[in-house]
Amino acid sequence: MGKETENEPMISNQEKYINLSTRKRDGVFRIDLIDGVELVERLKDLRLGVEVETVENVVVDPSWFTSRFS
Repeated sequence: MGKETENEPMISNQEKYINLSTRKRDGVFRIDLIDGVELVERLKDLRLGVEVETVENVVVDPSWFTSRFS
């Protein structure tokens, strides 16, 4: 985490980096930083380079059967 001073609340180093990277300068494009989860969500929503698969995982509880049929 970052340091807290009287005039500035505590913010993380990541937040400081994001704030620095999104400042506007003449002639420079703005770059928005996003994390991996947000990137995958955007790719999924736009259907760019991803396939969405739904997987159902069924787990059998053997103790249920043994307690009823023993």
